[in-house]
Amino acid sequence: MKTVINLALLLAAIGLLYLLGYGFYEPIQFKSEWESREAQVRDHLIDIRKAQQAYRGIVGEYAPTFDTLAEVLTTSEFKITKVFGDPDATDPSEQVRFEDAYVNSTDSMLTIFSKSIGIDKSAVSSMGDEEKKQKLKDYFNELKIIPNSDGEEFKVEAYMIDYQKTKVPVVQVSAPVKSYMGKFASDKYKRHDPSYEPTAILKFGDLTKPSTAGNWRQQTREDEG
Repeated sequence: MKTVINLALLLAAIGLLYLLGYGFYEPIQFKSEWESREAQVRDHLIDIRKAQQAYRGIVGEYAPTFDTLAEVLTTSEFKITKVFGDPDATDPSEQVRFEDAYVNSTDSMLTIFSKSIGIDKSAVSSMGDEEKKQKLKDYFNELKIIPNSDGEEFKVEAYMIDYQKTKVPVVQVSAPVKSYMGKFASDKYKRHDPSYEPTAILKFGDLTKPSTAGNWRQQTREDEG
């Protein structure tokens, strides 16, 4: 009987030590996972924002779907207006003049996303046209999926709205926090950080005004200005 009691006390002690240990470990694990998972989603959103801004530069508004985004950015050109001359010159031959030039959008986007795709910028010029398009399309197919989710896609919303008596394009791309937090997508983890809200969304953009700001906690160089 004494042996049974001692064994029960030992098991209880082990269980208590486990609970105490897990009690210290759980908040550390949660905060680490939250930071890591949010950073991955944020990085996708930053690249989607770059793509949307490039699309707007070509079309004049934002893309409503990833398919539209990929189609335009793999088949179009950017118009670049070059300025020559001196605005204060009196000689007509030296006065300001404008010349339009066009740059292949696929080349530009591959250069912008080279780090994310895993290619060297200098390698872009040596690729064939079809290889370039396929690389970019493959990346857009990857980019639209929320990291650490079960294949869920980012939600894209793009409209034209009336803002200060002018029609302006607006966009919002978002991911539900619960979609990428896995086992941590529960209100119970708010006890480790009151600011954690699993029912919130991580996003950039605004459907009420022309803004592409992101709402992530850790700001990056991409958010400056």
